[in-house]
Amino acid sequence: MMQKIALMVKSFGDCINLNSDWKQIRIHSTFRNVINLLVSSRIISIVAPAVGRGPNNIVVDIDDFRQFKYINWHDKILYLDDYGIGFSGAEKYDSEIFISSLNRGEFMCNLQISEKVVVEEAPQFSSAFLLDDGREKFFKTLFERNLKEKIKITFKALMNGYFDAVNELKGVGFGLTPQGDDIINGIVIALYIFEQLSGVKTVNIREKFYLQSSNGNVLSNTFIYYSSVGRFYEYFKDYLLAILSDGKNVESVTRRILNFGETSGADILTGFIISLKKFLEGGLLWQ
Repeated sequence: MMQKIALMVKSFGDCINLNSDWKQIRIHSTFRNVINLLVSSRIISIVAPAVGRGPNNIVVDIDDFRQFKYINWHDKILYLDDYGIGFSGAEKYDSEIFISSLNRGEFMCNLQISEKVVVEEAPQFSSAFLLDDGREKFFKTLFERNLKEKIKITFKALMNGYFDAVNELKGVGFGLTPQGDDIINGIVIALYIFEQLSGVKTVNIREKFYLQSSNGNVLSNTFIYYSSVGRFYEYFKDYLLAILSDGKNVESVTRRILNFGETSGADILTGFIISLKKFLEGGLLWQ
């Protein structure tokens, strides 16, 4: 018998449909601060407040999710084991971002500050070597050097307009979401921001990136999908607002992203910074 509601949801994402019956739901993966649920073919994440809000995040004040083994959804209440979590009164997170005006000079300065933080503080085995080849020194074993070269060659081809390099980049590298997938995610975010800044429509190429990069990693697929439709997690939305507007906390929001995953935050930022600068200099690279 299911228990009464034991805890209320603090926030839930604007891409979560609470009216769904969620008949096909199971636990995909569990960590201290996150439990990922596979609902049909996409991820919904129950997260601790430290992780933050997102289009598909449900924020609940729980210390450790690793204790839970079973999931159920009944009458708009989530049950982790027999632990009921209700949505009544929860805040709905707005994952969209719109840019009304921009000081181009300040924006480029903010982007440069962010890039400097990434180069100096990114994890050793991140793809930040694409921003500064001095970081290639961290890759010492034959496996590490081969991996670095594959990322370097395929990313260069992609930035030179060879779109099919996406097939070679996806799924490559370290991490729960491979580095190649995270770089692609950064590029897709840059495409959305470039559209906001320039008015050049990128919706078709963003969708093309999502479809081309989709693979067996449902976490990567989910993250890239939300970026492709212009929906952002709180940590990246805060970052975008900082570099696009006030610029007061660019360094701190950049560091927050660098702490995301093993190398994921640095890899997303690397793809974002390089590609956005390239778009702003010469327009879109692909048709």
